[in-house]
Order: sequence, then C-alpha cells, then structure tokens
Amino acid sequence: MKILQYFNKDRKATWLELFFDLVFVVVISSITHMLAHTHDGHLDWNYIIKFPLVFIPVWWLWANHTVYCNLYDTDSKNHRFVTLIIMFLMIGLSVFIDVDFDKVFYGFISFFSAIRVIIALLYMNSHKKHEKDEKHAKMLGRVYLINALLGFSAILIDHEIKYVVVYLSILLDLILPPILGRKMTHAKIHSEHLVERTGLLMIILLGESVISLSNTLQGIQWNTFNVMATITGFILIGGIWWILFDFIYLLTENKSIKKAYLIIFPNLFLYMGLAVIANLIRHAILNDLEIGTFRFLAMAGIVIFFLGKQVPYYILFPKIRKYIILNTGIVFVLTASSLLLPRHEWILIGVTLTLFVYIFSTFRYMIDEDIAQRHIDKMDSGYKYLLLKKSK
Repeated sequence: MKILQYFNKDRKATWLELFFDLVFVVVISSITHMLAHTHDGHLDWNYIIKFPLVFIPVWWLWANHTVYCNLYDTDSKNHRFVTLIIMFLMIGLSVFIDVDFDKVFYGFISFFSAIRVIIALLYMNSHKKHEKDEKHAKMLGRVYLINALLGFSAILIDHEIKYVVVYLSILLDLILPPILGRKMTHAKIHSEHLVERTGLLMIILLGESVISLSNTLQGIQWNTFNVMATITGFILIGGIWWILFDFIYLLTENKSIKKAYLIIFPNLFLYMGLAVIANLIRHAILNDLEIGTFRFLAMAGIVIFFLGKQVPYYILFPKIRKYIILNTGIVFVLTASSLLLPRHEWILIGVTLTLFVYIFSTFRYMIDEDIAQRHIDKMDSGYKYLLLKKSK
C-alpha cells in the first residue's frame, strides 16, 4: 500500500515528477521558439505579446499539478497512470503552439481544458488520502473543474473576447481558492519538496538553454564576434545557475513558507526570464535581430528574471531586504548602461558582467553571520571542523 508522500519527512521529488518536468520543458521550448522567429532583422511585436499569453496557461498546468503532488501524491499506480495521461496530452498541446495562435486556438484550448479537468478530478478524489483536508480538497477540485469548463467554453466564441474568457478562468483559479478556503482546515505545503521541484525544473530549463546554444551553432560562419557571443552566452548561463542555486538552501530551510504561491508564482517570472535570455544569446550569435529589439529583450529578460529571483527572498527574509533592493537596483542600472553599447555581442558581455557583479555583491553584503552560521549548523561535524579550520 502506498503511503501519502506528504507525511514523509525526508521526501524527495519522485522519478515520475522529474519525467513530468521533462515533458513540460518540451512544451516550454516550443513557446520559447516563438521569440526566435525574425524577418529581415525584425521580430514581430505580435510574437513578443503572444509569448507570455501562451506561456502563462502552460505554466499554470505545471503549477497546479505540482501543488497537487505536493499535497496528495502517493506515487501509486493510479496516480502514475493519470500523470502519464496528462503528459501525453501535454505533448498533444505542444502541437498547437504556433506564432499564428488564432489558427491553432481551438486545438490548444481543447487539450488545455482536458488537462485542467483531469487535475480537477484528482483534487476532488484526493480527500480519500488526506481526510483532515477533505472539505478543502473537494472545494479546490470543484473550483478548478468549473473554471476548466468556463475556459473550454471559449471554443464557442468567434471573437477576440474568447481570450478574455480563457484568462478569466485562470484568474479565477488563482483568486477563488484562498477566498473560499479561508475558514477551512487544509494541509500545509511541503516547502522543501516544492523548492526542490522548482529548482529541478530550472536545471532542466538551463539544460534546454545549453541545447539551444548548441543548435544555434550548427552551420554558422565563424567570426570573432560570434565566437565571443558563444563563449559569453555559456558564461551567462553558468552565472544564472550560480545566482539561482547558491542561496536556495535558505528557502528549503525556511519554516515560515506556508503558502505555495510564495514559491510557485515567482518561478513563473524566472522561467519566462530565462526563456527570453536564451533567445537573447541566440540572436547575439546569429546577429539576426535589429539592435533596438535586441536591447528591449535584454532589459525585459533581466528585469523579469530578477523579479522572480528576488521576490521570495524579499518576503521571507526581512533582515536582508535592504541588500536585495540595493543589489537589484545595481543590476538594473548596469543592464541599462550595457544597452548603450553599439553591438549585440558587447551588450551580451555587459549583461553577463552585470550578473557577476551581482554575484560578488551578494557574497560581499548579503551573507551575514546569522545566515552563515545557520548554514554551518546543517553540516556534519567533519565538514564543520574543516570549514572553521580554514576560516582561521
């Protein structure tokens, strides 16, 4: 008999969750490619606008299923079977991701709504696994089911308002559960598991960025500038990894995380920012985008990424808020200054150097003695001895 993962103190992400994340990244890579299409050196602003409009619904599928797994996953045969069905539907959904979204809208909404209905049914059935949370789990399932059907009703509308209906259904998914469940007893999130899931997904997305970098190099005519952009692009990806994971232990150890949105929502901006930055590297290597739009993508990617990175730490760690504001301000100023450079490759170098200025300033100012000591206390005695001996 499978035990509810929620009650496992040493819980880790399951192999199925990792598989699910991999399929999700396949879909995200299709959306990311929307920003790769250029025509005579121009990127259609219609593509830029549609990028977040397609990204957000797909992200919500991942977020909703991830929170369900955090609370109710038993890793049972039934759960595995249903999750594999969702993964198959996600692959079908990816077929209907196109820059001409109007053409594929009805197919996209059909697969999107089918996945939402299945997740809603999972919630409605989960009270059998977590009896104390029965009312809350049923409420979540009903809300998600009604909103899924509302979103699906957009296929009956032959007008631009159909997009409003879809996004209204997602918005209701976000705002109704906290309101309706305010007085209900419900399970608290497993913060370590949730941080691990979002972190593992980011690792896969970083890997996808490296694959995109490699694919960009196929068949290009090498010169000094694209060699410089290639090296800088990989360093930039490495810098993003460093920024994200050097202090992630602070989130996993924080016991005040009681709401999933503190982790889930900021990661939407992290993932979107990384997608924009991946395309920035691509366009810098190919030099196929006019400089004005390239500058916009550079600023947008960094701003979106850092908003996602900083918000959880700002909320959860009041003692270092002034450093977060200072360091983020420095990043934005240096990025804006880099945009004054005349070539794509130099702008990319400026952005990369900005990230390493942030890394240095974070080490210099944000690690106070309390945080450092708390990290040391988590180590076993052998590592503590070596670290303290080295510091002396």
